Amino acid sequence: MNHSNSRFSNILFYIIITCLIFIISPTITRFLDQTTLPNDISQLLGGLLFTLLAISFVLFIHRQKNKNIFADIGLLSKVNLPFYIALALPIVLLTLSIVLGMITGTITNLSLSSDNSVWCAFLLNILVAFLYEAFPEELLVRGVILSELRKKLSFLPTLFLLPLIFALIGFLSHVFSTLIITGNLTIPPLLIPIQLYIFGIALQLYREYSKSIWPSIIFHLICLELSRYVFNQQNNPIIVFNESMTGMMMLIGLFITMYLGSIISLSILLFWKSKK
Repeated sequence: MNHSNSRFSNILFYIIITCLIFIISPTITRFLDQTTLPNDISQLLGGLLFTLLAISFVLFIHRQKNKNIFADIGLLSKVNLPFYIALALPIVLLTLSIVLGMITGTITNLSLSSDNSVWCAFLLNILVAFLYEAFPEELLVRGVILSELRKKLSFLPTLFLLPLIFALIGFLSHVFSTLIITGNLTIPPLLIPIQLYIFGIALQLYREYSKSIWPSIIFHLICLELSRYVFNQQNNPIIVFNESMTGMMMLIGLFITMYLGSIISLSILLFWKSKK
């Protein structure tokens, strides 16, 4: 087998294993949800499983295929100015989303929740979301798969190809985990893979600009928490406000400001970085 075919087989192998991990973890978590365990505990156990499977796969690659995998995926990258900028950008964009919402009249009566149980749920969900989604997904997709793709393809093709792979893996994970649990073949709404694709582009730009996987993990985690405890006012939010129309801040805050704002900002920063 020549080097090109070997590289392609590695990419395919990494995608298949990642897809299997994406299916196994939510399936077991949903099984646990049907037990007498509290929902938070089952989610936490599912997160631990997902993270352990992801780390185990990276360790397998390190031992069997690539001794430089930790450096390749940006897990141990040096901290530099682009790293700090990539960490700060989501906070700037969140502030901008709130300001835009207030200026346009989309939101009014802004305040912090005084419900301690809401804050406890939010803090616990940060840990769950890190273990169950942000860390293992970024480690496998923007880490393992991207590092192998970049050995064969340049930046621009992977910017459009990897988010497609990410959306496909997410789609298959939903379909097969639901099929295993319920016995029914359920196709998720088209909006979900579209959202995953746009989200995937933003996540990859964080990875590319910072040369580290950590800013993409942090951005992933922030977006998860914003969608659950800030922009979604139907789910005991930590920031309470009235919306002119239900769901508008999910559109303005998450899709336009966080996703598209990150894509535009990081594209400009990458262009500027390439010219220096």
